[in-house]
Amino acid sequence: MKSEPPASLEAYCLVVLGDGAWELTTGGLVRHRAVGGAAVLANGTLPLPFNPENPHDLAIHMTGDLITAFVDGMAVAAVNDTSYGTGSPPPATAVQLPPPKY
Repeated sequence: MKSEPPASLEAYCLVVLGDGAWELTTGGLVRHRAVGGAAVLANGTLPLPFNPENPHDLAIHMTGDLITAFVDGMAVAAVNDTSYGTGSPPPATAVQLPPPKY
C-alpha cells in the first residue's frame, strides 16, 4: 500500500522536469506543487541525455545549514539556508509527474 504525503507542509523540495530543468526550493508545498512563499535556492539543467521516461533518484542531504541536492547520485546544488531551524523529514515519497506540455 502506497502511503500518501501530507496535504501540505513546509519543506525543501527538489523538482526535475521532463526537459531536465531542476529547482531546489524552500517554502510551502501542496501535493508536490510549490505555493506562496516558495523561494528558489538553486536551479539549472541536467546534462543531456536526460530521459524523463526512466526512473531517477532524487535526494536532499542536510548537514547543519548546508543543503545538497542530488540527481542520480550527482550533486547538482550545494547551498546554505537557515529557513528551517529544526524539524524531522516526512516519509520519503516518489511521485511520477507527466512530461510538461509545450
